Amino acid sequence: KDYNFVLEILDHPISVDVDISYIRDAIAHLVDNAFDHTDAGGTIKLSCVEKPDSAIISVIDTGVGISPENVSRIFEPFYKSDIARSDNLHAGLGLAVVRTIAQAHGGRCTVQSTPGQGSTFEIYLPRA
Repeated sequence: KDYNFVLEILDHPISVDVDISYIRDAIAHLVDNAFDHTDAGGTIKLSCVEKPDSAIISVIDTGVGISPENVSRIFEPFYKSDIARSDNLHAGLGLAVVRTIAQAHGGRCTVQSTPGQGSTFEIYLPRA
């Protein structure tokens, strides 16, 4: 598949106190999910923005989106949305792990989604 992949990086560092291997895994999972649920020609954007008290890592896609009833449960262990249920390769743990990693670093993970338009996952990490 061909995608439009956009990477927005800051022109200066943001200081956060994290275990980089865990944060890398969390970001990789969100990006992998975006590719899995975005059709060819769609856009996936990875960015980081600075707020006074946090760094926010965002993964935004123009994929299939998540229904409101699934958004409220998407971070539950073993929960799979209607679309993901047809995928027998994954156990439904990935997003629960992403949220656990964010929380273990004093942060949080959120999702906003519109069916047919895409999703935005954000990891908020407190600044050091």
